[in-house]
Amino acid sequence: MADAAANRYPFTKPFGWFAVSETDELAVGQAKAAYYWDTHLVVWRDETGEAHVQDAFCPHLGAHLGHGGVVKQCQIECPFHGWLFDGEGANTAIPYSERTNKKAKLKTYPVTEVNGFIFAWFHPLDEEPRWAMEPVTDILTDDFVGPKKTRHVVEAGIQEMAENAVDSAHFRYVHNTAEVPEIVRYDMEAHQTFMESIQKFPTPRGVVEGQINAQQMGPGSSIVRFNGIIDTILVSASTPITGDQTETRFHFYV
Repeated sequence: MADAAANRYPFTKPFGWFAVSETDELAVGQAKAAYYWDTHLVVWRDETGEAHVQDAFCPHLGAHLGHGGVVKQCQIECPFHGWLFDGEGANTAIPYSERTNKKAKLKTYPVTEVNGFIFAWFHPLDEEPRWAMEPVTDILTDDFVGPKKTRHVVEAGIQEMAENAVDSAHFRYVHNTAEVPEIVRYDMEAHQTFMESIQKFPTPRGVVEGQINAQQMGPGSSIVRFNGIIDTILVSASTPITGDQTETRFHFYV
C-alpha cells in the first residue's frame, strides 16, 4: 500500500467550506481536537454558542489546545501555561504577566454552521471565503424526519470522491441498479454544480421511475433529493483528512 500511495498522482486539497464537526457534537464550553487537510486543529464553542476553528498548537510552547484546553467565556486557555486566546486567535491574557504577547496568534479559520454541520473555510493561500453556504430549508419542516447519520473514512482523495459522484455508469455494476441512470441535466454555476437524472426501479407493483436531483456546493457538501418510491433528502459533507484520505458524513431525511 505504501508503494502504491507513493506512486499516485499527488492530488491537491481544494479550497472551500469543509465540515469539521457536526453541530450536536460540540457543546457550549467544549473544546476538542480534529485533524483535517493535514493540519491539527482545535474546535471549540464559546459561552455565547459561537463555534471556532483554529490551528491546535499554542504559539507559546506548542501545547495542543484540543487536549486539555479549557473554554473560558469567549476564550480558550492553553493547558500548559494558561495563556488565553480569543476567537480571532489573539492572545488576551498571560496569567503571570501584566502584558499580552501580540505576536502570539493562533491561525483562525472562518466558520459557519448550517444543515447540522460546523463548516470551516480552508484555502491553501489563506484567501477569504468566496461564497456562503446555503441552508436546506426542507429539512426544518414537518415534511421530513431525521436525520439518520453515518460517518465514513474513505481511502481516496476528495477529487476522486467528486469524480465518483458524477460517474453514473457505475450505478449499474457497483450498486446493482436495473440500468444506468439517464442524465437529463448537468450544469455548473460558479461554485455549484447541478445534476438531474432519471432511474427506473423494478417493484412488486411494476417499474417506478425515480428522479435524483443533486446540488454540489463547492467540493465539501452536497444535497441530493430522491423522488419516486419515497421522497428522501441526503445532506452530505466531505472533508479532506490528507491528500489520499477523505471523511464523508451522510445525513438522511425521509
